[in-house]
Formats: sequence, structure tokens, C-alpha cells
Amino acid sequence: MSKYETSLELDITVDYDYQPAEKAVLYPNDKAYPGCPAEVTINAIDFGVFDILPYIGEDAVERLKAEIMESENQPPEER
Repeated sequence: MSKYETSLELDITVDYDYQPAEKAVLYPNDKAYPGCPAEVTINAIDFGVFDILPYIGEDAVERLKAEIMESENQPPEER
């Protein structure tokens, strides 16, 4: 049996949740809220009707998260 490995560009749809960054807030009574960084959570990567997220490597998922984060941080008219 022979195997051939290659990289193909696929049309995929990424289902994700985006949490924008929240600034730290200091309250007068010293109950501080440290804030939180922006975060992207990928829920599914659809190729047609199939969710291929379980088969995607962590490095590829991290690249997708970075692309989504960059897109979310652009003004809406530039997306």
C-alpha cells in the first residue's frame, strides 16, 4: 500500500465564540477586577457537513485562532 501526503486548501467554516478583552477595574473598596484578555474558542470546523475539528492538529487550530483574533480586532468595515 502506498501513501501520499499533501496539503490542500479546503473551504471550511469555523464555528467559534469570541470574548473581547475587558479592562481591569479598581473599585474604591479595594475589590479589584483584574480584567481578562481577548479569547477565541473554536467549537467546530466544518468541511461540508462534517466536523473535522477532532482531526486538525493543535498548531493548525492555534493558527486559525490567531487569524480569527486578527479579524475580530479590525474595524467592522475592514472585515
